[in-house]
Amino acid sequence: MPDISFLRKKDIGKDLRKLFELLSSNMDSIDPTGDPPEEDYRIWKGFILSEIEKPEREILLLKQNDDIVGYFQYSLRDTAFIMEEIQFHPSIRGSGAFGELYRFLAAIIPDNVTRVEAYANKKNLRSQAILEHLGLRITGENQSGKSWHYVGDCREMLNKYR
Repeated sequence: MPDISFLRKKDIGKDLRKLFELLSSNMDSIDPTGDPPEEDYRIWKGFILSEIEKPEREILLLKQNDDIVGYFQYSLRDTAFIMEEIQFHPSIRGSGAFGELYRFLAAIIPDNVTRVEAYANKKNLRSQAILEHLGLRITGENQSGKSWHYVGDCREMLNKYR
């Protein structure tokens, strides 16, 4: 079972390449950009470095033997838990890591947070199934039309893992 810890924001530089490799290995088959990998990395790196500076944004790392095998990005905004990105290395899928992650989240998400939101790429059937399993429902789509917008009851979702 992987260990779960917060990414220390000041240390993000040393882990960026590994986070991007996980993302691209999972997403290239679902929604390839068509750009060279280095261009994708440059764009993603600029985005993530600006986003991680926001105080409400966190990244959880899942590590096994000091190797990053997954990560989860989220934000807390008022009473909303915004699930922004989750990436697992294929080797830990089905290992119980997802349940461990959500047990960890159930212990740290403040009680006043009542709403959960997420987006899932319309081609990413695995993500859609996970969000529906968590009790979220489609309420619309993002501006580009590539992703579904999901909303649910945060307390209900997290109580499944307490």
